[in-house]
Amino acid sequence: MDADIQKYRCSNCGEIFAITEPPFAQVSACPRCLSSDFSEYNACNLEVMPPPWEYRCNTCGTKFQVESPSGPDEAKAFRCPVCRSREVRWLALASFTCATGG
Repeated sequence: MDADIQKYRCSNCGEIFAITEPPFAQVSACPRCLSSDFSEYNACNLEVMPPPWEYRCNTCGTKFQVESPSGPDEAKAFRCPVCRSREVRWLALASFTCATGG
């Protein structure tokens, strides 16, 4: 697993998202619901599900990952968890792997 990925889970909507570039401490909001109530999350606890999507914010340059959207309207609603901009660009499907024994 890439050491530069920090995963979070929103306590409000359950969205699991990741910031793929430091500084991780600047995360301010869930990209789906904008809640600031989230905590670090261990991807090894995930059930089998579609791979997350990776985005880059066109405003601040932050790369982040979110669970696969349920449709195009939801995909258009994502915001940067750092600066909250809606100006985000889809990059690719991401892949989380667990460390041995994780």
